[in-house]
Amino acid sequence: MVLKAGFIGVGGIANSHLDHLTQIKGVKIAALCDVVEEKLRIALSFE
Repeated sequence: MVLKAGFIGVGGIANSHLDHLTQIKGVKIAALCDVVEEKLRIALSFE
């Protein structure tokens, strides 16, 4: 079973959550969204 997660807003604590969630087997980051392009670029590096 796969848990799909999405983030609306990827600044601040979201980077820590992304770091941890991408290390858990069975978790897939399905969507990322932010109005600040640079924050989105950083978040995309976790995948």
